[in-house]
Amino acid sequence: MQDNLSHEIFLRLNKNNNSLSSTISEKDVYSIIQEIKTYKNETTADNILENQEEFTTLFFNAPIPCFILDDSFKIEKVNNYVEKYFKKINTKTNFTSFIPKETLETFLNWMSYKEYLINDLEINFKCYDNSTRRFQIKAINHPINKHLYFFILIDIQQQYEMKENLQHLVDKEMKKSSNQLEMLKEQSRLASMGELIEIIIHQWISPLNGIKVRTEFIKNECKKDRLDKKTIENYTQEQIDNINHLITTLKEFRNFLKPKGELQCVKLLKLITYVRMLLKDVLVKNNVILNIDIDENFYIHVHQNEFTHVFINLINNSIDAFVENKKRVRNIDIYTKKDLTGFSIVFKDNAGGVSDYTLERLFDRHYTTKKEGTGIGLYLVKNIVEKIGGEISAKNISDGLEFIIHIAD
Repeated sequence: MQDNLSHEIFLRLNKNNNSLSSTISEKDVYSIIQEIKTYKNETTADNILENQEEFTTLFFNAPIPCFILDDSFKIEKVNNYVEKYFKKINTKTNFTSFIPKETLETFLNWMSYKEYLINDLEINFKCYDNSTRRFQIKAINHPINKHLYFFILIDIQQQYEMKENLQHLVDKEMKKSSNQLEMLKEQSRLASMGELIEIIIHQWISPLNGIKVRTEFIKNECKKDRLDKKTIENYTQEQIDNINHLITTLKEFRNFLKPKGELQCVKLLKLITYVRMLLKDVLVKNNVILNIDIDENFYIHVHQNEFTHVFINLINNSIDAFVENKKRVRNIDIYTKKDLTGFSIVFKDNAGGVSDYTLERLFDRHYTTKKEGTGIGLYLVKNIVEKIGGEISAKNISDGLEFIIHIAD
């Protein structure tokens, strides 16, 4: 192996070549260092000394900064290329004087724990023009003198800056993506508000009409002096019931729009029942039967308002599909099932399902099959489910579509 190394050095130096540095690349220096590491324990000092002249020539003319340091990190020798970064260096200058204080401890630990035998080190150095540059350090024990170290420095400033710039761009894009997601959530919240306002209007029409009719009736009866105490009591109670219905609707609407706060432990059955109450008039208007089969004591940790939106969105999508596909029998089933890894909430309808193409893109952002759809509904549903550590998937079944929300224990 030593003969091969000597021959390789001889070829690289090529004493007839006047431009010696141009014949030596960083790769050459790396390979020689690796070979020294490999054979230094298998050879003798005499064998190495035979190649000392060639090695010294390579050391001084290598196109990267090379140092020989003693065991207190004082500089014994440097090669010609060191001046490019550090100008003229006096021997016995301490190598650590070029390392900024904030990274000095990293370097000292790397050496003292002998990590240099396993890994290279990337740290900043102070250069002659007071600039700071990033270098990769490779170090080995000197092949002859165990009290010396052989160091080479690889200038990686450009790669480091590219990496830093790339990380900055990644962080910027992630922040941008996060902001966009928040905007989508806000759009979805506003869309839900619009839907709920429409629901409230439907829920208010009947009691408001009742109040109006009864009020006019009482007014007319008063003019004719035909009201008795019992009639007044009955009519008054009807109006109280109608007003209570209006107040309850407003309270539920306000609860849905409350800030999400911390995760809450809620009864899933109560949450689904609440959704059914919110969408009661819409379900009745579209002849949809909502079947719920959930244990009374089944709890789930969620942001209640957000998770309510998951089921409002799924139910509204099913209603749209029922109408579009002109289904006469309209059923939605919601139930839970347990498995070895956790539990699943199953939501399925008999609205006819979707095409394979649509199924693959169902949760994609901005994908929609509706003429006036935004394509953010199911995308946000997926985001809400994943935020609590769950997964949501969809598949076509015999007569409709099935969503499975799986949450691990």
